[in-house]
Order: sequence, then C-alpha cells, then structure tokens
Amino acid sequence: MTDKNKDNDEIVESQISKRDKKELERGACVNCAIASFIITFLMVIALVL
Repeated sequence: MTDKNKDNDEIVESQISKRDKKELERGACVNCAIASFIITFLMVIALVL
C-alpha cells in the first residue's frame, strides 16, 4: 500500500467515532449470525435428504 493510501486510511479511521465503531461491530456480528444460521439450515436439509 502506498503512503498516500495509508494516510487516507488513517484519516478515515480517525474520523469514525466510538459509537460508529460499535455499530459497525454489531453489524458484523449480525452478518456472522445470519451466515451461521443459513449454513446450519443448509446442513440440516442436506442431512435430511
């Protein structure tokens, strides 16, 4: 990664508030939970068939 891109990433990250970071982490947890549910559901269907 170039120095310019690295600087831009640091600027963007510094502009994100703590509350926004928590919201993003919660969103990631929700996405993981949904993905896990779908995979489990598909595995159950595969076992039944």
